[in-house]
Amino acid sequence: MNIQAFTRLGGPSARVAGAIVILVWLLSAMPLQPASAANPMALQTITVGGQNGTLTYGTAASATFQVTLTAGNGPNAGVPATDLSASGLPAGATGQFSPNPTSSCTNNGCQVTSTLTVSTLTSTPAASAHPFTVSANPAGIAGSGTGSITVNRLSITVTAASDSKVYDGTTSSAAIPIFDAGTLVPGDTATWTQTFDNRNAGNGKKLTPSGSVNDGNGGNNYTVIFNPVSTGSISPLDISVSAVAYSKTYDRTLAAAAMPTYSAMGSGDSAGFIEAYSDKNAGTGKTLIPSGIVNDGNGGNNYIYHFSDATDGIILAKPITVTAIANTKPYDGNATAAAVPSSPGIVSGDTPAFTEAYGDKTAGTGKTLTPSGSVNDGNGGQNYSITFMPSATGTITALGVPVGGIAAVS
Repeated sequence: MNIQAFTRLGGPSARVAGAIVILVWLLSAMPLQPASAANPMALQTITVGGQNGTLTYGTAASATFQVTLTAGNGPNAGVPATDLSASGLPAGATGQFSPNPTSSCTNNGCQVTSTLTVSTLTSTPAASAHPFTVSANPAGIAGSGTGSITVNRLSITVTAASDSKVYDGTTSSAAIPIFDAGTLVPGDTATWTQTFDNRNAGNGKKLTPSGSVNDGNGGNNYTVIFNPVSTGSISPLDISVSAVAYSKTYDRTLAAAAMPTYSAMGSGDSAGFIEAYSDKNAGTGKTLIPSGIVNDGNGGNNYIYHFSDATDGIILAKPITVTAIANTKPYDGNATAAAVPSSPGIVSGDTPAFTEAYGDKTAGTGKTLTPSGSVNDGNGGQNYSITFMPSATGTITALGVPVGGIAAVS
């Protein structure tokens, strides 16, 4: 274009219009400046796409991510060939970009891509949506982009083993759960235990495994599937209960205050045993019989009981004192007295059968009254040791003689 000729045409207005046209032409003919560190607005964003490929702890593998570099808008628009780097990847993981550096573009909003390949080792720990950063070099070209990577946990299965034991009051099981140690990543170890669902005796009991892996990551590199089984058995515990010697005074009951002896019980249980006489009567060499159950929260059914009697029980005859009481009567030719002796201390349910009599039948005062008899106790009175106490409080009054004759007394 002949610029001088163009500007000579027309008047002032035409010359202004011509100048504008020339300016537009010059701008359109000027090439865009390529993006560079001196033009930091040329590249606006770095975007990291989603993970393609599955990564699992214990397996060396790789996954890819598409990284997109997007230009901004403006006179310096475009994306230069850019070196990329990744940081913040899980331990043991490395990243490689292809291509690196990237290709370039020179248009508003244009994009270039690079594929990031992340490679893991068998020791790379499990991580869920672990963030990492993709950065451009030099840094002045753009900022950085953030992506996330997931390394799945390794799934393992632990199955309870069958176990049988004698009741001990606990849910513990000595068996070791079934587990293929070869499924662990080399260097990791595991600790497994199992327990019964409850402590009570029975068959077909549930056994449940538990535990964790020592992997340096709190066990979080693994998903452990625990499989219970219902093949457990707890047998009742044999317990021997033996009556012990005991001595008491007759009280018309079978009760004995002694506590039988017994063999070992399960943890947390307590004894509920008593013993009793075979009969209530006084005597020696009497049989003592134990009975009862263990307080085990299961009605005592966690035990098989073996009771042993004792034959060295003693019930002593109860001592009582029977005392004659005062009695007065007119002379009647015999020694009988109507008064009933005092007999305190007789056990409820038994009844006294005591009488008293004068020492002789003659009239007088201060006469001796002597008690006798026994207790109706169902044992011929042998349940009592009786001390009889006479009393010199008897009176027999002389029989009066009518005027005009003497009364005959047989």
